[in-house]
Amino acid sequence: MNSDRDTRRTMVLIPACNEAGRIETVLRGLAELELELDVLVVDDGSRDDTAARARELGATVLRHPYNLGYGVALQTGYLYARRHDYDRLVQLDADGQHDPA
Repeated sequence: MNSDRDTRRTMVLIPACNEAGRIETVLRGLAELELELDVLVVDDGSRDDTAARARELGATVLRHPYNLGYGVALQTGYLYARRHDYDRLVQLDADGQHDPA
């Protein structure tokens, strides 16, 4: 039996800092796509509920204890993707500037 189903694993990386008010829109937009995606939010030392809101919406969350900067948040996400054998990675910002569709 020949299947057209793509079996490559895809992760969406979302670095975030103090985006509790916006991250829900981004995560709901991804969910509406109905694709097999794993979502990782790297919370870069947020002082708000960014991590909790992301978890509530089904994302895996890694937290930095304090703000280490955008580049380090990206590095954290890319290392996670490599260690967990993802085939593809898509990067989105948590503030909604990228349309998930």
